[in-house]
Amino acid sequence: MLGFHNTPPFGIRDLSAHGSAYLGVQEIGRMMRVCKDWRDWANKELVVWKNASHHDKIPIVDGKGRNYRDDLQRIKPLVSSVHGLLGRVLGSVPTISQETFRKFTSDAPDRFGAGLFRANFVLLIDPAYIERRVGKDAPLALEGNSLIEVSADEVVEQTLVIEATFPNLLCLAKFPLKGKEHLPVYRIDKEVLKAMIVQSIDFPEKVGVRVMKQHVIEDSSNIDFAAQQALVQQMAPGEGYSAESARRRFLFDAERILTTGTCPDGQKPRWTYVRGPETVDVYGGNFHLVVGGFAPGAGVRVYSHCFVHDDIGVVPGGPAEVLRPLELGNLAIDNGH
Repeated sequence: MLGFHNTPPFGIRDLSAHGSAYLGVQEIGRMMRVCKDWRDWANKELVVWKNASHHDKIPIVDGKGRNYRDDLQRIKPLVSSVHGLLGRVLGSVPTISQETFRKFTSDAPDRFGAGLFRANFVLLIDPAYIERRVGKDAPLALEGNSLIEVSADEVVEQTLVIEATFPNLLCLAKFPLKGKEHLPVYRIDKEVLKAMIVQSIDFPEKVGVRVMKQHVIEDSSNIDFAAQQALVQQMAPGEGYSAESARRRFLFDAERILTTGTCPDGQKPRWTYVRGPETVDVYGGNFHLVVGGFAPGAGVRVYSHCFVHDDIGVVPGGPAEVLRPLELGNLAIDNGH
């Protein structure tokens, strides 16, 4: 590293910009604290923070002339992601729309309840593939496309690329990279899990970004799912919201449990469950998947249910990303860092 002030840390502008793409927010912060050249460079060259956002799988805001450092400081606390918790999320995270960003940085109201949008919603990173190193600490293997648990004596140490299906996410959540002190993340009946492994195997084609309400809509309980879905659309007509999937709700709950030890879908101050549109054939019927009823030491319950109940509601969610024609259909796996 050259010791010339007001020059790139590696002496060459393009080389420095390329090198910064392999550093996350924490690494850049550490280097800024110990190296004046890096501090001057990072304060002047906003591409460093754009690269850090890409590296850490944090979305950037669409549009030219953005202050990527300021945007990152605002967006990072809003993000819910299992990146670094269940493994490495593969693929580039799409940019989010300026309208979505405005809702988080203004006094836009929450159309589904009291308060402001920015206080009640999160940006959920929805993975398509997750890369994970397995071994004795995580005795997992792929059987076809399904992740399975194997004995520690049989596990082969290797790096797996795993489809982010609901059953595979459940399997990964048993062996997190961080937050092990908060285990278990979930509990599930064996028959429901068997049905999910066969039937609930959908996953997105590429990484997505969603806005999701943190708590269930208060008026969404005691009605069936069709009425719950209609309620979401009636409360925010034409804004692209729907009743969020149980799979994505599990992603949110798992992230909160592993990082904080709790989640909104709990037992206090009252029992709360979130019903998703996914259904499985089990116990002689076709039932919606439900996530909730968290308790410390037990995790959230994942189960199936078709009846109206005063504990079961829905949460609204919708796309936050800007889709461009060239991005549609791209494979989710990236070759980078």
